[in-house]
Amino acid sequence: MSFEGGQKVVDRLLKAYGFSTQRELVEKIGVGHGTVSTWIRRDYFPGEAVVQCALDTGISLEWLATGKGDPGVGSKTGVNAKDAALINMPCKTLHSGRLTEIDSVLVAGEIMPGPVLEPEMIIAQGDKHSFIIERSFSASTDGDWLIEKAGVISVESIKRMPGDNWRIETVDWPAKEVQLLGKVVCIIISKV
Repeated sequence: MSFEGGQKVVDRLLKAYGFSTQRELVEKIGVGHGTVSTWIRRDYFPGEAVVQCALDTGISLEWLATGKGDPGVGSKTGVNAKDAALINMPCKTLHSGRLTEIDSVLVAGEIMPGPVLEPEMIIAQGDKHSFIIERSFSASTDGDWLIEKAGVISVESIKRMPGDNWRIETVDWPAKEVQLLGKVVCIIISKV
């Protein structure tokens, strides 16, 4: 079996994780930028990173290593495949600022926005919204997040502000007082 290294394997790792930049890949796998650049320049095959990616994503190890075959979904239950029939994920309810774990749920793979490494369903009690969050995130960005502030857990739209603050609704909170628990990747609104 012939393994492809260098730029080709880095491109496959980026695709498998759903990343668009090498910076995201570097943060995910825990190596320096120089390391990935060296893989590319020297046409190196990063075996450990390839195996870890296959375990993390369920993408075919053969495809990651050689570029041959169908990238498809390997051993994990379709978390990365938009067209997967059903995805089994942990589920929690959010009520009065607290999370309570309940049974896992099956979610139609077609609603997933793309690769989600550690999806989890959050059902907001007393609201008609459910959220699919990703617990494994590499960067804190503006958007909808499951957060904890002042001991209360909620789903909020947040925006990074100058002075290392997060704007939540109309209030600027010091970033050190806001814990990001998961990035919202999908909002499900019940019409019933």
